[in-house]
Amino acid sequence: MVEEVKSHANKIKDSDLVIAHIKSFKPNISHYRRSHAPQRLYLPSDLSVQKLYNYFNSKHPNTCPYEYYRKAIWSLNISFVQLGHEECEFCEHFKFHGHSEDTIQADCEECNIWIKHKEAAINAREEYDKDVKKQGEEDCFIYSVDLQKVIMLPRCDMFKNVIFIKRLTTYNESFVPVGKSTSNIRTAAAIWHEAISGRKKEDIDNQISGLVNKQ
Repeated sequence: MVEEVKSHANKIKDSDLVIAHIKSFKPNISHYRRSHAPQRLYLPSDLSVQKLYNYFNSKHPNTCPYEYYRKAIWSLNISFVQLGHEECEFCEHFKFHGHSEDTIQADCEECNIWIKHKEAAINAREEYDKDVKKQGEEDCFIYSVDLQKVIMLPRCDMFKNVIFIKRLTTYNESFVPVGKSTSNIRTAAAIWHEAISGRKKEDIDNQISGLVNKQ
């Protein structure tokens, strides 16, 4: 934890400086993990512990060793997110908890959570298939709506002065018609950034209202 890192203050001078430097990159919550892992923070994948440490060391030479800096990042519960690499939190947790689909235990809490999750996924798919059949009936347009993973811009691996500047958090809400797109109903997307709006319920509702008003 952060307190654990700070407990070494007698060994590492200016431990708050290390924490402040890490936080200056504005680690964010990746939206689809918000409810499952609300304390987990993410930085863009074009950064790394080594890059951050090298940059810190260039600004504050001989302040702390690499391992101390790495543990400070770990204490803040920060990971580096790769674009397009999305895993289901429930399924990933189930995969590593000790049991498998063939060895499910009735008295295992993790197994029971996963069973309910799988049932919900199956039910959701059945409802989706029903909506596909309804698509276009009585001028009824049905969309599948998804807030894509948060992206921090700009992204440029080649230039150091770009990698370490403050990022702008951007959002992408996709509206994909169930079934096949036609000339009357097409895929749409709403793209905005944190200077315009956030990702609270009312922000998402505004994007949905915008789509409805354009139909």
